Amino acid sequence: MVRLAPIVWPNRDLKGFGLRLAFISLGLMGIGVPSVASPIDQWAKAGAIPVMGVGMMSKAMKFWNPMGKASLAACLLSGLSVGGLCAQNTNGGPGFGQPQSQQPAGTPGTKVVATVNGDNITQAELDLSLKQLGPSPIQLGTNRIRQQQLEALSLMIDDLLMRQFLKKNGPEIKESDIDKRMADLVAELKKANKTLEDMHKENGFTKEQIRTNLATKLQWTGYANTKFTEEDLKKYWENNKDFFDGVMVHVSHIALRTPPGMTPPEREDLYKRMANLRQMIGSGQLDFATAAKKYSQEASGQQGGDLGFIPRKWAVDETFAKTAFSMKPGEISQPVVTDFAIQMIKVNDRRPGKPNDYKRIHDDVKEFYFEELFQTILAGLRKSAKIEVYVQ
Repeated sequence: MVRLAPIVWPNRDLKGFGLRLAFISLGLMGIGVPSVASPIDQWAKAGAIPVMGVGMMSKAMKFWNPMGKASLAACLLSGLSVGGLCAQNTNGGPGFGQPQSQQPAGTPGTKVVATVNGDNITQAELDLSLKQLGPSPIQLGTNRIRQQQLEALSLMIDDLLMRQFLKKNGPEIKESDIDKRMADLVAELKKANKTLEDMHKENGFTKEQIRTNLATKLQWTGYANTKFTEEDLKKYWENNKDFFDGVMVHVSHIALRTPPGMTPPEREDLYKRMANLRQMIGSGQLDFATAAKKYSQEASGQQGGDLGFIPRKWAVDETFAKTAFSMKPGEISQPVVTDFAIQMIKVNDRRPGKPNDYKRIHDDVKEFYFEELFQTILAGLRKSAKIEVYVQ
């Protein structure tokens, strides 16, 4: 008989948007890029990751599974993430998944696909972002192509929101500072027998676009450096010991999706359905893996809901992770409401980490602290922004 965990109500203030890392948050951070067979890929395919940035998650993975570092060029180009990236506009305007506004007129290259606080994103810019994803190994259907467009566009919207914010709040960047970063990039490309021209041919980046990205990264770093004290970093490290020490939990889950437009009564019925399923598992009428295969609406259901080991942060929805790390091996959670589903979590095992010395990992703590700040600011910008999307 499995032990049932106490009720853990989801913290609705913790929006599990994960990491939506656009170019400005990556810059020149030599962070690792996962292989196709990495746990990151597994979590994404399992459907447990609503939004996740490959770059920062790879950085996190190096705490427990060291990898080589990506080149500067790879870091600049790894802004697209692997999860579902549907942006939400909570300011009354249309967002993804809602009725679309009438599309503005224009030629194919200059056609506007979205406006963000009055600034346009064009079809040509979206096409460039899609090109950076590379060709798909399989034929994509119409729905998947549209989803891919929305995922790329969502990143571009976040990027533009942060650029707008930094234009008002960030420091002025000297051309000499950008020149130095450009020289670093050229030197890194040279090691791979590449040039800026090769980069343009392969990915469509112009020299001007690269300089703009580097300038924005420098602006962000300059802004963030004024927003913390050493005491803040130490407290952040203390409050996230499970993460920095590399504690992992092996989890399985059952997910019932809550698509956009679902009414509160429908969500309540779904919650009750999950609660009944939990009761059946707890009473021994069926085991968790069988229930996952039969009822879960995510791909991991076919593996009995198994997601493998996850870290405390950056891999899955924050509410999901917080609940999982509050449980003991063998426990099954109460229904947990996340941004994209009502879930039930089983903790199969817990792997203790290795205590980390704060001074030794100080720079990593600072980097993750900056990313939390980045996401907090971005979440506020999304809520207050006027965003219109015209992708059909």
